[in-house]
Amino acid sequence: MARVSSSMWWLALACLVVYAAADSHDHDDHDDHDHHDHEACGCIAAEYGFEINCLNDTLLATSTEYLQNHTECSSAKQGCAADTNCQFHYYVIQAHHDFCLDIGEAIGELIHDYESGCQDCLIARQYDPSLESCPKAKCSKTSVSTAALNDLEEVSNNCASDCSSTVCASAFRIIRAVHDTCDEDEIPEKVEDAIHDYEEQCQAFSCNIATEEFDPNVCSSASAASASIAVIWAVAAVVFLFV
Repeated sequence: MARVSSSMWWLALACLVVYAAADSHDHDDHDDHDHHDHEACGCIAAEYGFEINCLNDTLLATSTEYLQNHTECSSAKQGCAADTNCQFHYYVIQAHHDFCLDIGEAIGELIHDYESGCQDCLIARQYDPSLESCPKAKCSKTSVSTAALNDLEEVSNNCASDCSSTVCASAFRIIRAVHDTCDEDEIPEKVEDAIHDYEEQCQAFSCNIATEEFDPNVCSSASAASASIAVIWAVAAVVFLFV
């Protein structure tokens, strides 16, 4: 066999570096937690055959009704392992809950009865140009989100009726960032529930995780995986041809 030239080895090494950088970027896009373990909701929607559409009330009503009528799907019982349809309907509710700007209080409360027993997919809330960027979520420091919750619940702050004060608005943005960014097991239950208790009155003072509007049905993870596989095959082909 012919010896592989040093230039070919350098080319192969460069390809691997590009792959590693792309893989690292994909993992780092979601802050300091393990959301990269979840598949993108756009990929899940394509796989399960539904479209993420905030105006599709029929789809949301169907999935809500299914989960409400099949309590065995709940975290308190068997979770989504109970029925093959449980995970499908949970994905529908969870993807829309996390993406849509106004999903309704009923769905917001329903999802918390099922989330610890089902798999989540990953999606940011749609970008709202009228809102500022969220503060960076400190997922591992629950004292920060707990303090924000205390500010919201402090009677003298009157956040339940009027969220326009600096203390209320800032506290809600911290809760929003944590709720939309961190994994469920990193969020105190009271903090996670609080987003829905204050969401309506604080919506105008919320914040953006996303930096621009995006299509929720794009399967970005699949694209990244395809690109990674292509790089690996390219490296293999280069080495094979010159061995």
